[in-house]
Amino acid sequence: MKNKLYSLLVLCILVTLTSCNEKLNIETEVQGAPEIIEFAPVSGKAGTQVTVKGNNLRDIETATIGGVEAQILYKLSQQEIVIVVPREGTKNGKIALSTSRKNDDSESIRAESSQSFTVTYPTPVVTEFPKGGRVGNNVEILGTDLDIISKVYMGDEEGEIVYQSEEEIAVKVPFIIDDNTTVSLKYTNQTGGESEIKGESDDFLVEKDQPEIEKIDQESLMERSLLTLSGTHLNLIEYIYFGEKKCTPVSQEEHIIVFRVPTLDETSTVQIKVTYYNETKEIILADACKVIRMKNLFAANQAIGTRNSKYGYGSMLNGNSADGNPICTPCVLKDKENHDKIDFGAYVNKNWDFQLNSPDAILNSTKNNLKNYWCGTSSLPNTSESNCFNIYQKFSEVQTKFLVLNPTQDAALIERIRKEKDQLEITSTMFTGLVINKSSARTRKYNNKEEPAGFVNAQVFDVGSVVVFHNKHKDKYGILDILDVHIDYDQSSDVNNGNKSNQGIAYITFDLYYQR
Repeated sequence: MKNKLYSLLVLCILVTLTSCNEKLNIETEVQGAPEIIEFAPVSGKAGTQVTVKGNNLRDIETATIGGVEAQILYKLSQQEIVIVVPREGTKNGKIALSTSRKNDDSESIRAESSQSFTVTYPTPVVTEFPKGGRVGNNVEILGTDLDIISKVYMGDEEGEIVYQSEEEIAVKVPFIIDDNTTVSLKYTNQTGGESEIKGESDDFLVEKDQPEIEKIDQESLMERSLLTLSGTHLNLIEYIYFGEKKCTPVSQEEHIIVFRVPTLDETSTVQIKVTYYNETKEIILADACKVIRMKNLFAANQAIGTRNSKYGYGSMLNGNSADGNPICTPCVLKDKENHDKIDFGAYVNKNWDFQLNSPDAILNSTKNNLKNYWCGTSSLPNTSESNCFNIYQKFSEVQTKFLVLNPTQDAALIERIRKEKDQLEITSTMFTGLVINKSSARTRKYNNKEEPAGFVNAQVFDVGSVVVFHNKHKDKYGILDILDVHIDYDQSSDVNNGNKSNQGIAYITFDLYYQR
């Protein structure tokens, strides 16, 4: 039994090797030049299938009739292929077949028939035009000799021909702005020019999906806030208008769409509408809605984390960011134009305190901590180079000073900030008598017993603290109302710091008030 199995195994291996060798021989066999012996029929209209017989036809890649490219429909064998008389630009002439291989003159190896193919030019007749159809669906055109039709138009838009025979054409309705349009068919005539068959003018009814979107039920909207709306076919929406202010979607799906409320010159009551179909159609969402211009650039519940934070938070802040996203990653510093726009950067140092650092404290002529701020999982370009200071000089020139308000002495100011929120008009006079002069603000140091919970210091903040900062470069003030401080003290400082492998987990959340 074992001998029989062994013999069978050996036989299988031999058969496999033989097959492989045979396959190899076939693949490495030198293909001879193609040859056309005959073709049939010798005449016919556009769309006619022509069977070409000859030798070495397996490698044929292109075919022409009278110099016009023809479709290769089938490669039946080395001796037989089927091509289709082209529908556009059709003309009499010889059949030529070409391979991808080149001769000594770098010309394609080809074969040409001795006899010419004669093209006939019947006049197609349409017996039934479609009366309408939905965009994206197929409609039928009936008649005779429709297989010579090369193009179908609905108005100025060409429809995709998905099926074609002598008596029928199925065409996909393209997107058309107009509700009514005219169907027309193009074909090549006997002079080589293009003729046209047209249906009745504007006799085709275009059916289109129409977006349906919920109305805005708020009487007012805050600038820079996100407006989320639901409905159907919202992927068709192009723009939203707040009065004359035109905005594109922040995100868009079929059933939900998000816009950011723009900043207007002043608080205004405006009409809000969306447009679609190349702005030829519109839907009024609100006849009169007040868009409130904030007296400061208020951004609620913001989060800033250490570099490479797994929470997805950035590690820098640009308070007057026009897009309403004040938190940014160090990646913005790849663009030189952004070097002087940063107010401060966040970092957790080896003492396990979370710091907000002025750019000039991060990078100066004697200190380079900018190399510790990563774009993704790698350092910023050139931050480890000796000329880093020169490359990022504009960044290093930004001076931001901090002050943590005293919860007792500054209680009235803290109360005013939280009460007025976005209607708080921030000016330098608000802080008269306060000394805002620290290059950083930080949480208490976990491993320092002199800083227990509740420790009060002009540079130390915790949950419930209010931090004031002044960017001298922009000459603008900002305020952070600290909502949460998260540092995982059970982990190593490297984890909190944002190690490439471990990812940073330290972050703070806050309400931001920024001077306009």
